[in-house]
Amino acid sequence: SVGVSLILVFAAAFLGFVLGLGPWFNFIVTIACGAALVASWRDVQVLWRQPRVRALVWALLGLQVWMVGTLLLIRHYSGGDSCCDWVEHYQRTTHFIEPRPDDFLFIDRYLLTARPPLQNVVAAHVLSQTGISFAAYQVVFALTSALMFLPVALMARLSARRGFSRFGLLAIVCAANPMFFVNTTYPWTKALTVFFVVLGLWCYLRGWRKPGRFYLPVAFLFLGAGILVHYSAVPYALALGLHYLFVLWRRQPRRVGAVLAVVGLPALLLLTWFGWSLGTFGVEGTFLANSTAEGF
Repeated sequence: SVGVSLILVFAAAFLGFVLGLGPWFNFIVTIACGAALVASWRDVQVLWRQPRVRALVWALLGLQVWMVGTLLLIRHYSGGDSCCDWVEHYQRTTHFIEPRPDDFLFIDRYLLTARPPLQNVVAAHVLSQTGISFAAYQVVFALTSALMFLPVALMARLSARRGFSRFGLLAIVCAANPMFFVNTTYPWTKALTVFFVVLGLWCYLRGWRKPGRFYLPVAFLFLGAGILVHYSAVPYALALGLHYLFVLWRRQPRRVGAVLAVVGLPALLLLTWFGWSLGTFGVEGTFLANSTAEGF
């Protein structure tokens, strides 16, 4: 539900950006989200009565407080090629609030199409309502980046017999893990990519064990969302796609419908960004402006 919510907020906020509706539209989206929460309040209460859900929520909140607290210790970002990503993503995020010309070069180097936009758009949705200070941007990125704890907690059940009863310990391990610590306090998009990739992998494993359910299409939907956060999710999507094609697809009772669901959901999501980008920047600007293609 958290993954789908992020996708829906991205889709709505990006639509507002494409149509040039302005920050007021983000307030409408927030009101709609609040109305949806009220409408599903009974479901929320049922979830909250489950001890595992409460333990997971408290562990996540504690981890997010820890991540935001560590931001107070950071005087500046520096070190090798990490000199500029933080300001580039800040510029990208504010671009979806106060658009610049299409040929604007972020940090005097990259076009808008050099990076996919999902986390930047979601952050812009929030910042358009709170103010676009760099401090607010840091906090929003830290809170959303720490969400990768949730699918890690799901994976804990697969790797440990009592994985679902040790959320507090898992949160401490994550807080002390250098990779987790760096990627949730440095304001870029790697951590939220992990959220979608691990969540997609978990759904894929569930769909593998329980065929005929909705897990497989949703798994590839999340992998598509991961691609829209950072292109480093592409190899994972390709690997699972090949596995599905040569191993799981043959077992599906309705092969055509199954493959349409698996391909269609992520394709519709990816089309939001790539369709607009192709229409605005063309083929070369869309596919050759990213840093990997540029370096190659």
